[in-house]
Amino acid sequence: MTKERRADLRQGWLENIERLRRCHASEIPEDYIDDYLAMSWLQWNGGALKLTELGENEIVLTNHRRGIRVDVHVVVGELA
Repeated sequence: MTKERRADLRQGWLENIERLRRCHASEIPEDYIDDYLAMSWLQWNGGALKLTELGENEIVLTNHRRGIRVDVHVVVGELA
């Protein structure tokens, strides 16, 4: 995976997590989901997507880069 692709995935990470939380996975391009799975940020769990520990860490890092401190469990709610 290229550096540019990783940057694109990180750019949309928080918005895509919000889409998943609202049960709107269909709004996320399929190739993004495939790449999130490949990077182990998400995993399949009984037919549903589940956030992994790496995915939770990426939420914290993404918010930190934006100057936002956040409790990851509040952000993802029932997704986790």
